[in-house]
Amino acid sequence: MDSRSEKLKEIILQQYPSIRMFAGEVGIPHGTLVSAINNGIDGMAWGRLNLICEKLQINPVDLEPVCTDDKHGRDEKRLLAYYKQLNQEGREKAEAYLKDISMIPAYYDKKIKK
Repeated sequence: MDSRSEKLKEIILQQYPSIRMFAGEVGIPHGTLVSAINNGIDGMAWGRLNLICEKLQINPVDLEPVCTDDKHGRDEKRLLAYYKQLNQEGREKAEAYLKDISMIPAYYDKKIKK
């Protein structure tokens, strides 16, 4: 079992009493889910992995929790849509700008900044 599969299994068991119960909730056969976890989730069909991650409210790429705050989620989606429209030069400028302003205390919320 690889580290991503192990992490997914831990997340499932944190939120559900068993893998079997989670499989039933998400509508995937128990054997299919157990096999995917044991053999590595990277071989799992993207649609199925996405369904699992949506139910667990985690990102399918890094298996980290997604923002559940609707306002922040909408803001992130809107900004990501703008970012996707940029060419390489635009992306580099946007990233540099965000990096610069993230270092200025007036531009970040001190409660969440590490």
